[in-house]
Amino acid sequence: EMEERDMHYASVLGTRKLAIVGLSVSVEAASDAAEDVRLADAVRAIVDEAEFGEMISHLVDAIGKGYAVSEIVWDRSGKTWMPQFKE
Repeated sequence: EMEERDMHYASVLGTRKLAIVGLSVSVEAASDAAEDVRLADAVRAIVDEAEFGEMISHLVDAIGKGYAVSEIVWDRSGKTWMPQFKE
């Protein structure tokens, strides 16, 4: 409601939100070991999904409200559990 009533507040808050959303996410392997590289690749695949960016956009709403909620729904159909993205 504050964002709708006070345009200066909305502008400052919007600037802060966009600063976070505009950051590029970088994932680096902890070492050159095959397992570390594999895990880093798996995390990169998750981060590259469009839904990850949407989640970040929703979570930065906590800047003004003090909290934000996000739920990870896991795809447990395979040996490795992965976040399940919308289809």
